[in-house]
Amino acid sequence: MLNFATRPTAPLAPVAFVGPPTLPQVLHAVNSNTQRVQQLHSDTAAVSTPGFPSLRATLSVQTPRRLRLRAKLFGPELDLGSNDEVFWFWLKSSGQPAVLFARHDEFSQSSAQRMLPIEPAWVIESLGLVTMDPSGLHEGPYQRPDGKIEVRSQVLGSNGMVTRTLVIEPTYGWIVEQHITDASHRLIASAVATDHRFYPEHSVSLPHRVEVRAPAANMTFQIEIGQYAINRPVENPLETWSLPDINGQLPINLSDVGAMQGVDPNQAGPGYPPPLPTAYPTGPRTGFRPEYRGYSSTR
Repeated sequence: MLNFATRPTAPLAPVAFVGPPTLPQVLHAVNSNTQRVQQLHSDTAAVSTPGFPSLRATLSVQTPRRLRLRAKLFGPELDLGSNDEVFWFWLKSSGQPAVLFARHDEFSQSSAQRMLPIEPAWVIESLGLVTMDPSGLHEGPYQRPDGKIEVRSQVLGSNGMVTRTLVIEPTYGWIVEQHITDASHRLIASAVATDHRFYPEHSVSLPHRVEVRAPAANMTFQIEIGQYAINRPVENPLETWSLPDINGQLPINLSDVGAMQGVDPNQAGPGYPPPLPTAYPTGPRTGFRPEYRGYSSTR
């Protein structure tokens, strides 16, 4: 007899590693999961940052560069997006006069580096959609004291080579932490992903809670996803992947010095907490430790 009081369980993800993995096994687990996702969409997202109420949000992703995250309370509050040519950022509470944007190929020379000092595509990668170059320079995998697997890779960022550290769950192979550090071991950005679920129809595991931190901008925010629609065509793609028109405000090009007069490039929005330590910790992390049994949750 069916027990209606029994809560249905999420499908178990397939086991990726039996014992400590080799580097080729890690590359295969990470890349194969990413390659199965061309598009993501969710109407059941929420965005929060310390000191502010959680905002209802919609999230659309089309790999490798297209992103649209829109949040609202009683009206629009946040619009973060990227298409093949430009990325943009608008936050109502920041007091900035318009939608700020920059071309991807001008990112390293623009004021955007100080206002949003993370690669636009890295927000997509924080959702676990990471590609590891098989011919790239990698160190590891190392087994950490907490049992997780760590791999460090040299990747090309907008200002040269940076180190990307991936912390990987030792059984199912999904990414639970990412850290980007520069040549001086200064932490540029980090993401902690929890609440992973497996979607058997697509053979994909995705996190449903991601916390992103960019210490240089005193920026931290969390994205929570209720449910993903995977590889479903985006409705109204022209509008989704275009610079937004918010209250008729003209967009400001962060690479245009004249247009930037009166805009504070050091302002990432009020109310952000103090930055993280500027160096990546060498010892095991004590926070953000999800539990795993094919389905991870911190609830």
